[in-house]
Amino acid sequence: MKLIQKFLKNFLKKQKNSNIRDVIFGIRPRLITGFSIIFLIATSILLGITYIYQYNLLFNEKTRTINKLSKLLGNIAEILLEKNLMDTKIEIENKTRFVENNIENFLNLNEDVFQILLTDKKYKIILSRGEKIVSQKQIDKLINKKIPISNYTIFKTNITQESTNIYECKLVVSPIYQVSGLLISVNEDFDRAYKKIYLQGIGIKEKEKILNSLKEKYKEFFEKDKDIKDIQTPEELFLILYAYLYKKNNLEIEKGYTYLISRNWLERENKKIEKGINENNLTLIKESYDEIYKNLSKLREFGEKSKFIGYNIVVLNITNIVNTINSNLLNLIIIFGIIYILSVLTIFYVSKIYVNNIKKLEKWGIEVSNGNLSAKVEIKSRDEIGRLSDIFNHMLDEIISRYHLEKFVSKSTISMVKDKKDKEISLGKVGRKNFAFLFSDIRGFTSFSEKNPPEVVVEVLNTYLNLQSQIVRKYRGDIDDFVGDQIMAHFGGEKRADTAIKVAIEIIQEISKLNENRRNQKLPIFEVGIGVHIGDVVVGTVGSEFRMDFACVGDAVNTCSRLCSVAQPMEIIASKDIVESSTKNFKYEKLPPINLKGKEKPFEIFRIIS
Repeated sequence: MKLIQKFLKNFLKKQKNSNIRDVIFGIRPRLITGFSIIFLIATSILLGITYIYQYNLLFNEKTRTINKLSKLLGNIAEILLEKNLMDTKIEIENKTRFVENNIENFLNLNEDVFQILLTDKKYKIILSRGEKIVSQKQIDKLINKKIPISNYTIFKTNITQESTNIYECKLVVSPIYQVSGLLISVNEDFDRAYKKIYLQGIGIKEKEKILNSLKEKYKEFFEKDKDIKDIQTPEELFLILYAYLYKKNNLEIEKGYTYLISRNWLERENKKIEKGINENNLTLIKESYDEIYKNLSKLREFGEKSKFIGYNIVVLNITNIVNTINSNLLNLIIIFGIIYILSVLTIFYVSKIYVNNIKKLEKWGIEVSNGNLSAKVEIKSRDEIGRLSDIFNHMLDEIISRYHLEKFVSKSTISMVKDKKDKEISLGKVGRKNFAFLFSDIRGFTSFSEKNPPEVVVEVLNTYLNLQSQIVRKYRGDIDDFVGDQIMAHFGGEKRADTAIKVAIEIIQEISKLNENRRNQKLPIFEVGIGVHIGDVVVGTVGSEFRMDFACVGDAVNTCSRLCSVAQPMEIIASKDIVESSTKNFKYEKLPPINLKGKEKPFEIFRIIS
């Protein structure tokens, strides 16, 4: 029932103010909706950027950790990948356990790592620790299909009695480079010892000293190969070491250089050196040493390129990383949600102040439209709406001033001002018009005004003038002026003569009624004499540049004024012109012609019988 009453109330209200639109989507919903859209877009972009940034950050962090592991394993993984014979069996076992322990520790410290594999250069698995997710068969399948192993995605399914979980995993592949072992040791000794022999040209004793120290260093290695016990030169020593490394470890040699790992070329160059010594040919000796150094440097270069010994493959649990990111994003969403709620509440509170001020303006506007010109809008806020309220109050004051000023100005004057608008209004002729004029004078009022207080005089005068003015206005006449107790009006239109006569008759009738009421109240009564005439006049602005009036000037005005003077109390005197211009059959009586000032001939007049 209440809903129906509310609906009918709103419906009737809408019918009453049908020219005022309803507020469907106000300022407050607009502000909140606009803010929500902007906040949603900004939050979505920020969350997207945060997700990508965190994913890359976590994934890169894991990759860096894996690379550190690979570097750590590079120090010791050659035990498994290179089979370094410089270490004893016990040392190899210890280092192997060390590799396995490091891998186990890494798995324990990183829950998002499922499996770690060590492979050789051809992806053959040498060691696997952790969950068995990736097998040799899977790796071979990827290689056969030429699918990059690095960042390859696989899925791990974990089935328990309670639930089934599927994990997304990526294979992160890092190369392992040899940082110790026989190859590194040989390269370092070549750079340190043999370059010193070749470049500095040391003596035989110093050369023998270096050779003996190298033999001592690689003593265990020599004892395992009977063919190299009797080494006479450092060149022979390095060639044997490089040849062994290349053959046993399948190190790569560029095509066309495989002959370097044989002794033939060295024996050939040694013979040239003996020949040069016998022949005292220093050039031949130098060329042979240069060739030996160049070939050994080439082997050293190939050995440097062969420091890559295998791969470290880590099976990384991406699901855990994504879950971590999602957890962070959830916290971020909660924070954004709190910020959003606080922002909406702030907007709601602040907008409420503005909306209330706007409603004050709305209420003020409705009151003014209903005729309450004394209404004032009071908004104390020092902002645009507060300034607008001051402007509205000032505007209303100006409207009231103009409204009251219009009471002192004729309709013709107002119409002329509106027509001019922005144009300058100056003195001068405007045009010629044909109007019907009415002059009405209150008889005996001058002596009354001399004997009574001004307040009483003005009150009585306004009573009679207001009555006559209402009748003139009723018939769309224009009151040109009030001169003491006299009123001047003119009428336009096709039936202006009829209108002027009809207004005069109605004034006599209404004055009679007014006098009857005043007589009953024992108040003073007055009668009027009326003159009506029609004719051409000049319509224009008269007066001075700073004070002017819009007036009708001409003989017709003067004639009508004199006819009013001739009229007896409660009598209407009309000219022959207006009687002949009338289209209605008014009752009139022809009177003897009279002499009017400014007229050479007697002027014919009629008495209108009301």
